[in-house]
Amino acid sequence: MKNIPPSSLPHFHGKVQEDPDSFLIEFDILCRSYDYSTDAQKLRLFPATLKDLALCWFMGLRGNSITSWEQIKRVFMSKYQEYCKIWDMQDEIFTLIQDDDETLEDYLERFLYILQRSKLKLDSSTIRTLFLRGLTNNARNNLNLLGQGEISQRTFDQICELCRKFSRNQYRSGRGARNRNRKTESTDAMIIGLENKMENMTIDIMNVVSK
Repeated sequence: MKNIPPSSLPHFHGKVQEDPDSFLIEFDILCRSYDYSTDAQKLRLFPATLKDLALCWFMGLRGNSITSWEQIKRVFMSKYQEYCKIWDMQDEIFTLIQDDDETLEDYLERFLYILQRSKLKLDSSTIRTLFLRGLTNNARNNLNLLGQGEISQRTFDQICELCRKFSRNQYRSGRGARNRNRKTESTDAMIIGLENKMENMTIDIMNVVSK
């Protein structure tokens, strides 16, 4: 077993922008390189990798509460994994974009999941802007057709309902949303838009007749 130079050690400070998974992988690779294979060796080395808040957390653990390397890894990840994921989600919600083969409903569900996990307190107007900014041009055009106008004038809840309605119509038609070309999707959006318009016209006519 070789002595590990302090300069070779990875460090973890407990900051939100750090990745605890990558840190443990780097630590494990280092231990293998220097033949630190036993739990006792790893447990003695581990505190030297911690700095600042992370070291304070470690020193606050109850004495003799850690008896194995697997146990300290579980405790460490329990402390820091969700903490760092929230940061990742907060960053991701501002850069999220729709994949080319992703349906409107799938993109919407992914957007809502990341938004909820980010724990950000955003107003509905900002949420709408972030969602629309990530849409492909084709998807936005389809929503404009479906909504019979500029979709940015709708509320976010209304946009969500249009996305779900569009996807439901695709599956109902039996043509498979993921295997459809853009021309077919645009046609679907136009058809649904016309259906909505017909519904509105029918309601108007019934109102006139009742009067």
